[in-house]
Amino acid sequence: MMKEIYIIDEIRTNNFSDPEREEKVQELWTKVLKKLGDRPKISIHAVYFLYEDGYKGNYTLALGTDIYETDKLVIVGDDHLMLKADMTEEDGVLKAWERIWEMEEKEQIDRAYLVDYETHYTNGNVELYISVK
Repeated sequence: MMKEIYIIDEIRTNNFSDPEREEKVQELWTKVLKKLGDRPKISIHAVYFLYEDGYKGNYTLALGTDIYETDKLVIVGDDHLMLKADMTEEDGVLKAWERIWEMEEKEQIDRAYLVDYETHYTNGNVELYISVK
């Protein structure tokens, strides 16, 4: 499997030690949605990569689409675990990540920390794809 994502913008952050993480992420989403402007509704991918020390370390978060004409990131390989975020829950995506971290702590999954991504569909659904060994 090969997935091509066109990166629009990115940030560097840390879920646990960056006090400005939430603001950075919100600003990134605002910037990207503004760049997309009046384009027909398209799915947006949130891509996580360049991990420094597993999920507790620094990482890069990039937002992109399947069609926007920018730098392309190619994700190669079938070794991704797919989970669906429960968007009926408040903070459904964050809770999905917390489940992933818990699974990792319990050694239920063996993450590769190559490239993980979320697909945010126009209908409000979100799928998370986690690279595993």
